[in-house]
Amino acid sequence: MDSVLPKNYTIKSSNTTEDCLHISIWVPGSCVRQARGHAVIFWLYGGSFLSGGNSYDFYDGRFMTGLGDVVVAAPNYRVSVFGYLNSGTEDVPGNMGLQDQLLAARWLHANVEHFGGDRERITAAGQSAGAISISMHMVSPLMSQYGPFRRAFLLSAAAQTPLPQNRGDSARQGFADIAERAGCRADSVAESLRCLRKVETSKILGAVKSSAIWFVPTSQGPLLPSSFQDLFRRFLPSRARDVVITNVATEGTAFFEMLLPGFLGSKKKITSTLLKGTFSHLFAGVDEALIDKMMAFLGRQYDLADPDYKGWIDVIGDVLFRCPTVSFGKSLAVLGKNVYYMQYRPKPSFSLFSAETATHGDDVTLLFGFPFLYPGLASDQDMENSYRLMMHLANFAKNG
Repeated sequence: MDSVLPKNYTIKSSNTTEDCLHISIWVPGSCVRQARGHAVIFWLYGGSFLSGGNSYDFYDGRFMTGLGDVVVAAPNYRVSVFGYLNSGTEDVPGNMGLQDQLLAARWLHANVEHFGGDRERITAAGQSAGAISISMHMVSPLMSQYGPFRRAFLLSAAAQTPLPQNRGDSARQGFADIAERAGCRADSVAESLRCLRKVETSKILGAVKSSAIWFVPTSQGPLLPSSFQDLFRRFLPSRARDVVITNVATEGTAFFEMLLPGFLGSKKKITSTLLKGTFSHLFAGVDEALIDKMMAFLGRQYDLADPDYKGWIDVIGDVLFRCPTVSFGKSLAVLGKNVYYMQYRPKPSFSLFSAETATHGDDVTLLFGFPFLYPGLASDQDMENSYRLMMHLANFAKNG
């Protein structure tokens, strides 16, 4: 996290453990009094598939549960090398993080009635990587075995969001690179894997940090047996009938300021060399001449010469978040789904970023009642906006 978060932001990781596969559930007080049939929100956190956890205080479900009278369930799932390492063999098949989510969904569907929830009214909700995951599950043939989510609420991403290649030769090279950096290079995948399983977690994380590899989900195996486009055509009609998709007003600012710290106000020029070095996960193996052509094309649509980098901020926001989200929504609408689009604008007073309006992730803190958890950090307007967002999701889960 230290490599991408601003200097004044810290997440306590003292409870970090490999024994992470648990689910947090918040139930309304009426459930304690034996009330049944509550709508359920199944939340998947974001974090670029690199980090995240359901114990972070900005995912505290008590306020949404108490104010919205819904059950909130937030599972953990493995991320980064632990969730998406892929050797191209059955020993390390990739998509372990998605399988964690699927297992949690199966468990919730089978047991949520014991917590006062209605298994037929489960809304899958997630932000960024969580939203990408949900849209992948929406087209997975495996999810149909466990009852589809009735509704979906996707914040700031969808499966069309561009991700690095993590299959075939790329995946095998990634596995070999991590094995070598962790001191586990061997003649076979099985030997390397036996070694990796004995290595301390911190050493494996160090190997990932020193590499340029971004481990992400991939179209491979029984969960995602073919491309997203193919699965979309084959399986989507049986999935969630009501879908809300959202973006924030200035999606790109957060990533621009995290990945290019110190650039705002510097008047530095963004070049193909800089892009390839900064976004090495996306541009690995891409010739700089091709990146120059891409920049020339984008320059016809965006003001890339703007001294405040507004053009580049818009590019990041549109390419990574806005366009994939809107495209997914339009595809759903063509299939007859009830699709609703929301753009969230108000910037929280405690936002870490310089944008005048909300940027990527600002809405999540409000969605989970952060202003009520830390009222000393929030304004009255933050509390009002937080309440409205919580009620928006809760009412959607209950009524569509």
